[in-house]
Amino acid sequence: MNTYYEWQWLIQRTQECARCIIAESAAKELDDWQGLAAEYFREKMSDISHQAYSLYNIRGGI
Repeated sequence: MNTYYEWQWLIQRTQECARCIIAESAAKELDDWQGLAAEYFREKMSDISHQAYSLYNIRGGI
């Protein structure tokens, strides 16, 4: 896997996370989805950043 595809994967995962947050906005109460979306975003971005860092280390840095 080359660096271009690794970054494409990271961008796609970030977009997927954003779509999930937008889906949460369908909740009736603003407070209901804000907390859920913030927690989901934090967890997913943490996972994605760990995976991206692993890819970076595997590739020996850029």
